[in-house]
Amino acid sequence: MPSFENEKEVILEVKNLKKYYMIQNSIRSNKRKYLKAVDGVDLIIHKGEIVGVVGESGCGKSSLGKTILRLHSITDGSIVFEGSRLEEIGPKEMQNKREKMQMIFQDPNASLNPRMTILESVQASLDAFHKGTKQERKEKAIQLLEYMSLGKNEINKYPHQLSGGQCQRAVIARAIVSDPNFVVCDEPVSALDVSVQSQVLNLIKKLQQERNLSYLFISHDLSVVRYLCDVVAVMYLGKILEIGTKKEIFEKPQHPYTLALLSAIPVPDIGKIRKRIVLQGDVPSPMNLPKGCRFYNRCPYATSECSLFEPEMMTVSEQHKVACFKVKTGGVIKNDNVNNKK
Repeated sequence: MPSFENEKEVILEVKNLKKYYMIQNSIRSNKRKYLKAVDGVDLIIHKGEIVGVVGESGCGKSSLGKTILRLHSITDGSIVFEGSRLEEIGPKEMQNKREKMQMIFQDPNASLNPRMTILESVQASLDAFHKGTKQERKEKAIQLLEYMSLGKNEINKYPHQLSGGQCQRAVIARAIVSDPNFVVCDEPVSALDVSVQSQVLNLIKKLQQERNLSYLFISHDLSVVRYLCDVVAVMYLGKILEIGTKKEIFEKPQHPYTLALLSAIPVPDIGKIRKRIVLQGDVPSPMNLPKGCRFYNRCPYATSECSLFEPEMMTVSEQHKVACFKVKTGGVIKNDNVNNKK
C-alpha cells in the first residue's frame, strides 16, 4: 500500500481499485474482451493534502478520478471516503456523499450548460442538495463568484460569452459551493493559456489552504504538479509505478518511466542541458497487457525477470515506493541526466 506516515486524518483510501470497460461481449466468459483502464490501484489521501497523478495520455488518470467519485462504476476493489465504503452504498446515499466530493473538469465550456447562466450553473449545485432557501442559495452562489473575481457583469452571462479562464473559475466555484472536503481536478488548466493557468492554479492553491481541501490533481504537466502537489503518483497503463513526496519523485526518481517523463521538462537555466530519454517501442494495448511488467518492452533496464513477473511496490525510503525489480536488486537508478554545458 503506497502510503506514508502522516499525522493528518485520512480522508480517502483506495485499495486494489479496478475499472474495466467491456469492448466485446459474449455468453462465454473467456471470449469477452476488456479495456483495463484502472488495474489495481492503491492510494491514500490525507486531509488537506494534494496528490498529483501524472502519466501519458491514455494511462488511466481520468478513469481513476471518475471511478473514485463513482461517476464510473467500480469493477473491483474498495473506496473508503470519510469512513464509508462507497462501493457498498446505493445511489441515494451516494448522492448525499457527492456534496462532500466534487470534480473540476478539464474543458470548462463542455462541462457548463450552455443554456444556463454562470450564476444558474453554480446555484444548481446547491439546488441539488437542497441547502437553505432558494434566496440563500442564490446569495451564496453570488458571494462565491465574486470571490472568484466574477462580478455582476459576468455571472448573468452564458458560457460562450466568457473567456476560458472565466469559465474555469465558474467551474471551480460550482465544485466548491457545496463546501466539499475532497475534489478531483482533471487537468483543470490544460486548455488555458499559460498566463491564465497561473491565475487558476493560484486560486486552487488558495482555496486548498483556506478550506483545508484535499485534491486528487490529474495532469500531464510535471511543472504544474511540482508547483502544486505534496505527493506525486506516476501512472502507466492503469498501474501506479512510483509514488512518493514531491521532493522524492523530482529529486530522487527511481523508475525508468519516471526518469523518461522528467527528462522532458525544460531546464530554465541556460547553463545546463538535460539529456532527453526517448523511450523505444510501442505502448502495449490496455486490451492485451503483457504478462510481466507492463513497461518491459520500453525499459532500457529490463531483464528476463521483468518479462515473466509483475513487480510489486517496494520501499525506497519512508516516503517513497516504486514497482521495479532494479530497485529490489539494489541497483538504484541515478537521476544524473542534467549536466552543465561545456
